[in-house]
Amino acid sequence: MVPFSMRLLHAELPQYLAKPQEALDRLYHLKTVCLAILENLEKGLAENGSIITLTQDNRQGRHASTQRDVNGLAASLSGFLRHLNAALFESCGPSNT
Repeated sequence: MVPFSMRLLHAELPQYLAKPQEALDRLYHLKTVCLAILENLEKGLAENGSIITLTQDNRQGRHASTQRDVNGLAASLSGFLRHLNAALFESCGPSNT
């Protein structure tokens, strides 16, 4: 199993290689996966949607962990969009000619 931080790093790397659209696509995909995991946990299922028996304590701990991951992803996506907005502002600013 790949840790969430590695998945997030994989999604963010293209922005540093001048591929902002690829990074944005990966971030949105990761967000979709996180939301699907949250939905499965809220239904009392495992993260992947399989039927298992979870105690209430395990379910709450997993839910909190997944919520933290979604919050981290949202913060990362927000930072990326700010960076993209700044780059667009610079490219549309007054020319030096």
